[in-house]
Amino acid sequence: MNSLSPVYAAELAADIYNIKSELTVNDFLEVHADSFEVNQDDKIKGTTGALGILKSTHNMGVAAFGKEDKYKGQAFVIIKGTASLFDGLTDLNAGLKRFETGGLVHQGFYYTFQSFLPQLRAFASELATKNIHYVHCVGHSLGGALATLVSDWLKANTSVKVSLYTFGSPRVGMPLFSDACCRRVGNENVYRVFHNLDPVPMVPTWPFSHVTDSRGDYRMACAAAQNPIKYHSIATYQKNVTNKSSDDWKVLKSFNEPEILESALVSWLESEGPVALTLNSAKLMSAAILWVMNKVSEIFFVGVVVSGSTAFTLLDRLAYLMHKAYSFGKKAGYWVVCLLKRMAKMLGIIVTETTNFTYAFIRLMFIRMHHMVSELTKRAGQSLH
Repeated sequence: MNSLSPVYAAELAADIYNIKSELTVNDFLEVHADSFEVNQDDKIKGTTGALGILKSTHNMGVAAFGKEDKYKGQAFVIIKGTASLFDGLTDLNAGLKRFETGGLVHQGFYYTFQSFLPQLRAFASELATKNIHYVHCVGHSLGGALATLVSDWLKANTSVKVSLYTFGSPRVGMPLFSDACCRRVGNENVYRVFHNLDPVPMVPTWPFSHVTDSRGDYRMACAAAQNPIKYHSIATYQKNVTNKSSDDWKVLKSFNEPEILESALVSWLESEGPVALTLNSAKLMSAAILWVMNKVSEIFFVGVVVSGSTAFTLLDRLAYLMHKAYSFGKKAGYWVVCLLKRMAKMLGIIVTETTNFTYAFIRLMFIRMHHMVSELTKRAGQSLH
C-alpha cells in the first residue's frame, strides 16, 4: 500500500484549517469529497490549554474513511495546528504526563489528546467492520504533535498499518516515548517535514526529542529572510513541498539539508568567536546541548530523570547534571564548559577563565535560553491561520 504523496499530505494539513467553525467545515468537506467520506459527526473536538488556563473547546480535526474508488481500505485522521492564542500557550507548556502507550509526553499535547480520545476510540472501533487496514495521520504544528500521539495510539490499540505525516511539528515527548513510538509505527512510515529555520521543531526544549531518526526526516533548507518566522506557515510548507517534491517522497528527500556533523558541533563548541541569537544559532545550540548531554550520560550512566511535572523540573535536572559533570572535571567537564561559554556569549553574559559555573548560574542560563527560544516560537505562531 502506497503512502500519501507529499503534495497531498501538505494539502490536507493546510485545508484542515478551514474547519474553524460549523459554517466553514463544509468548505473542507467539499474540497475533499472525492477522497473520503465524512459527516458532521466525524469532526474531532478537542480542548487545548493546560492546568485550567485559557481552555477553549473547538473543532480540532477530522477522522474519515476513504472512498471505495480512490482510497479503499484506508482512513484519515487530520488535525489542525496552533490556530489561536490558546493553542500557542499549549505549545509552550512543557510539563510531562505519561502517555497511554507508555513514556512521558508534553502535558499540553497529552491533555488535548485526552479531550478527543473518546471520539478516537469510536473511530477505531469501526476500522475492522469497514475493512480498514491503513490509516494516514496528518498534521501541521500542534496538529503534527497530536497526529503523532494518534498514530502511536492507533498502532498500539488496533491491527492497522499507520503512516504519520507532520509539517513543522514540535517535539512531542521524552526519548523513551519517541523511540518506542518510532518502533511501533515504523520509521519507514514516518514523514517529518520541517524547514531548517522553523523554530517550532526546536521546542519544547531539551530533553524532548522527535519521533523519527534521520531516515524519516525531510529537512528543507531555506535562505535567511527578513521575516524567517514565515517558514512555520503551512502555506509556506505547502508551496515548498509542491515546488520540490514532484509528488514523490524520494525527490523531496533529495533536497534534504545536510545533518549537522559531529565535527561541526565540536568546532562550534570550541570556537571563541561571537555568537548571536538567531534561528540558525538556536538550532546549533539545541544540537550541541543534546550532544553534550549524551557525553555526560555516557560517563555518569544517567539521563535526565524526571521527578516532577513542570518545565522547570526538567531544566533543574539538566542543570544539575551539567554541574555534576563540570565539578567532575576531565573530559565531561571540558565539553560542559565549552557549551556554557557558547551559551553565555549567545545570552550576552560575560564569563572569564575564573568564572565559577555554580548550579544556580547554570540553571539561570538554561532558563534564559529556554525563554529566548520560546519567544522565537511565539513569534512563529503569528504566521498561523
